[in-house]
Amino acid sequence: GRKMATTFSKRGQQLTADLRKEANLALLEVDRGLHSNNVNEKCEAIMKFPSLIDKFPFPVFINTVFMKLADIYYNGGQNILRQCIYHVIDRSRKHLYKLTDVDNVVKRIQAVMHSNDPIARACTLRVFGCLATLLSNQKTVHHSIYRSLDSHHELEQNSAIAAALELCQHSGEFASGICDKVSRMVQSVSSPMTLQHKLVPLLEHMHQNIHCATKVRELCVNLLTAYPSGTFILLVLRTLTRLALSTCVQIPLQIDLLLKMVKSDSRKRIRRQALMYLKVIAKASPQSWTFGNIQELIQVVEERASDGAEVKEVLDIFIIFSMSPVSHLVKDYERVMLERAADVSPPVAARASKIVCEVADLKDSSLVPLVEQTMLTVLMVHKEKMDFLSLQILFSAMTKVAFCNSSLLSSLVTTLQHLTGPSAVLCCQTIAKMAAHCTSVPTDILDVALKRIDLAGQHESLIFPLVKMFLVLCQRQEMGDMDSQSFLLSHQDGLLQRIDSLSLSNRYYVMYKIAKEATTLGFSHFAKELYAQLKTKVKCVCHIHWMTALWCITTAETKIRACSKEADTTQQISEAIEIYYMARQHLKASQNPSPFPKQYLSLRISLLEALLQLLTVCGSLYPTLQLSSPGCPAHLVTQLTNSMSVFKGLASDFQQLYSASFDADPDTLTSLRYLQNVCLSMTAALKALPTPAEKDKNIKSPSMLSPMKKGSFVGRMMSFDESLQSPSGHSLSQVCQKLSELVETFGTALLTDSISKEHVVFVISACKILLNSNFNLPKFFFGSNQRTSVQLVTEPSLPEPEPLKVQSDVLFALNVEGIISQEGLTSTRHRTPTQVEISIEQHFQKAANSEIKVHQEASSIVRNIDIQWDYFHSQFLLSFKTPGHHVMHLVLSLIDGNGSIWQTGQELTFNVISKSLI
Repeated sequence: GRKMATTFSKRGQQLTADLRKEANLALLEVDRGLHSNNVNEKCEAIMKFPSLIDKFPFPVFINTVFMKLADIYYNGGQNILRQCIYHVIDRSRKHLYKLTDVDNVVKRIQAVMHSNDPIARACTLRVFGCLATLLSNQKTVHHSIYRSLDSHHELEQNSAIAAALELCQHSGEFASGICDKVSRMVQSVSSPMTLQHKLVPLLEHMHQNIHCATKVRELCVNLLTAYPSGTFILLVLRTLTRLALSTCVQIPLQIDLLLKMVKSDSRKRIRRQALMYLKVIAKASPQSWTFGNIQELIQVVEERASDGAEVKEVLDIFIIFSMSPVSHLVKDYERVMLERAADVSPPVAARASKIVCEVADLKDSSLVPLVEQTMLTVLMVHKEKMDFLSLQILFSAMTKVAFCNSSLLSSLVTTLQHLTGPSAVLCCQTIAKMAAHCTSVPTDILDVALKRIDLAGQHESLIFPLVKMFLVLCQRQEMGDMDSQSFLLSHQDGLLQRIDSLSLSNRYYVMYKIAKEATTLGFSHFAKELYAQLKTKVKCVCHIHWMTALWCITTAETKIRACSKEADTTQQISEAIEIYYMARQHLKASQNPSPFPKQYLSLRISLLEALLQLLTVCGSLYPTLQLSSPGCPAHLVTQLTNSMSVFKGLASDFQQLYSASFDADPDTLTSLRYLQNVCLSMTAALKALPTPAEKDKNIKSPSMLSPMKKGSFVGRMMSFDESLQSPSGHSLSQVCQKLSELVETFGTALLTDSISKEHVVFVISACKILLNSNFNLPKFFFGSNQRTSVQLVTEPSLPEPEPLKVQSDVLFALNVEGIISQEGLTSTRHRTPTQVEISIEQHFQKAANSEIKVHQEASSIVRNIDIQWDYFHSQFLLSFKTPGHHVMHLVLSLIDGNGSIWQTGQELTFNVISKSLI
């Protein structure tokens, strides 16, 4: 632990020094360009600031940059430089809250408003719009924008409108102040139509008080009748909708207005846009709707049944209601939805089926077959014409029905034979999702799925989703004469032949995806054959080591699964461990930047070594007990006791790996929880064995089995059923269930004064349960959809190895700030940090005077800091009252939206020498 802390300390201190040095060098480089006599070089230097601000988003750096930009803006005298500065400020909006010297920056920029150049004034107004978050109370800026609205220069007036639009969102006082002026300008006959179009969006922010909001609404409603232009009406409707959502009290009025437009306006574009605004209101405030409003929408569906586009928009609104707390509003129209499910328009039919599924009582056994048949009919009739979004809606409805009626799974697998293209891919994904929630799958479904793989023919793009679906189904098959591994093994040659016959240009990539999926589901033998081919096809050295490592892992797991004879078990495990060590060496040579694969593999090796040691001890212990000897060798009993500590330590290691896997997917975290649970279960099983100390005390009580009872910690973990939503966690959940059943089977037979044959059989059985289970490599082993990194900076910089020198009677101020960067699409991220937790521990080492012995307990400070735009900052005041040598240890952790704490590995250790003035 000390070595690891030192490593992190050096890394953090080096990072602090490097960031500061790099920021200063970058600023000097840009400053050189700013002092150039060439305008082009100045512009180029200015445009470098946005990337530098994103790279070094620290308040000191940002304030320095903005003061430089403000000086250039005022003294530069050229509009092209001002325009460049405007673009820099616009692209750096998320960092504006770190600007502390706002008054001086605004003072320099606002001075340009007194210029005679309208272009310069227009650019300044645009800059005011970018700085709107900081100008809510700047009255002089408000006055400048107000006055520029009357400008006769078109560019300046447009810029004033844009600035007013930005400022109204952040300053209620400014919005109320220009309300009357904007109203007059909109209603003025001298205002051109283009100006009115630009002014109307300002009205959506006039909701600071009910009087102002009511006045604006009356104005907008009058504009609807005064200006019948389609474009203008759409603009006013959007403004009224946003205004109503801001005020809340106007939502019922806006719903009535939009419904009126839908029913009475003859223009299709306006009717469809009104329905889209109704959908926005339904999402934001479903509780504001009444039965009368729903009835009017039903009338629209019946009157315009031939217009599929409008009916689709109405059904989208009904879907929102059916999935909201006010689903009772549409429950009475189940019959109408069933009729729409037979519509000739595919989008309408799919949405109607979704609504029926949501509002129908799926607990009613007589209704479920009707809903199921309706959805299958829609799929078969419109399989070629249905768009991708409609297919997603339909299959999501099927998934919900399958949770209540497992027969839909069989029907969907049969229907899959008639589907091609996107519908077939989505169908495979839906079947896999359904199977993941099933406790068992009939074997005949697997035969049908195999036939569909053989019928793939020219549609080779379907091979991967079909094989993935088949593997999930195979994992969940009903246990009969053969388990899932044996069933797959009997069909393995045919699958491999079909995969080898692919003629795709990315054939080997498809093979890798299939092998990866098989590995995450625990089918090591099947994956091993694919990796054996792939490791000879890749050319990059790193990829060769990666494929070889995966081949070694699956080969080792295949050996472990082959432990059929009790006498060969330890030999097979020893050989598997040797192969695992080879895999770890290849994994290190692959230069994978993620530490998770190496850590996970090391824990798997440790688990196998613990099982091997336990089986070896039991193998030595069993013959002794067969001879009916009065006691067991003490050293064997001691080894059994030590094994309990080993499994307990492994459980702690899996917990630490869990806490360090911030970027891991939910399935991986579930697998880690189960592995921790398995180790705790083995610990509890070994704890049930009597020790010599217990024998001397004549302890003979059912309390020895208490760690395995259902009400205990381990028992609660065993009942944890989260894996039903995760195919990769299925086998681990079965292990926990079998261990629990094993304890119930032996029962009170374990309650004896000394170790007996029953105890040894119990331990061996528990080990074999673990060895015979399918070992799954989690998805995070192969990569993640996100990558989170933390850069930590302290002030003052923490030197190494020289200690900091402080006075004992003065508080030491330590500033801690940092940047959190996340890579990956926002929609695919598993979690996002909302806070950081900084913990500082203070340890007193020795007093300044070695002759005096001072005992001081360690103290700690823990603080949670909010993250704003990927940046955090805090200051700590530390006291060193006792003169002498102190060691400070700083640890940074991330906190996600659920309040879970994750370790990032960011640690700093520094020494402090406290001196007294006396």
